[in-house]
Amino acid sequence: MEHFRGRLKIDYHGSSGDANGRPILNASLASAILDLLAIAPTPQTIDEVWAAMKARLALDNRDQIIQLLKSLAQDHYLTSDPEKRYSFRFPLIRQWWVLAQGIRS
Repeated sequence: MEHFRGRLKIDYHGSSGDANGRPILNASLASAILDLLAIAPTPQTIDEVWAAMKARLALDNRDQIIQLLKSLAQDHYLTSDPEKRYSFRFPLIRQWWVLAQGIRS
């Protein structure tokens, strides 16, 4: 399952600037989104993900989060319901992600 983490560096290349002009790698931001959703007790809306990422990092581009959520869903990391709430597509991958990332809820 390690390929799920490895693919982020390959498929989510590039970066964008944060609110202070410092680069944030797309792979790192995608990983942070997955970390958040791995421990979220319920599926998260775009606004919830945006607020959490903005609190963690100096972000000022909500569209970047929306695009990453869409890409992560297209790449089968995530799924979204009709209300556009995002969660891991597969519970097993979610459990593995928590363990592999060393995340504590």
